[in-house]
Amino acid sequence: WTSLSTDRVGHHTVKKLFHALPKIDDKAKLVEELVAGGNRLNGNAMGRSVAEECMVHIYGENRKEWRKAMTKNQTRENAFMEEIAAETNKSGNNDTEVKSKSKRKRKRKRPEKDENDDARPAKTTSGSKLGTDAIIQ
Repeated sequence: WTSLSTDRVGHHTVKKLFHALPKIDDKAKLVEELVAGGNRLNGNAMGRSVAEECMVHIYGENRKEWRKAMTKNQTRENAFMEEIAAETNKSGNNDTEVKSKSKRKRKRKRPEKDENDDARPAKTTSGSKLGTDAIIQ
């Protein structure tokens, strides 16, 4: 995991995997491997971002503190997700009404035609005085 954590693209995978792991014990196994490659992680910007996200430094110093911090983060994330779910349930019907109103296509206003508009005078070109009617005949 250390080499993937220092990769330009792979560090995103490690972060996503870390957040997707459901159990703290599984996260601890991943972080334990990252602690073993601590020097390599700190020598790279991508590795440092993974170390910060997974709290590798706290795990290396005190595993109990790491577990407390992880449970605190999980409860915070769960509360946030519940709050978002509650908000979407409250305003779910209003959003669909607003969207349908905004998608309504408006017709372009065109000027009203008079009876005389059909008999428009023929346009002339700048060089000649002939109209289009004279050219067609």
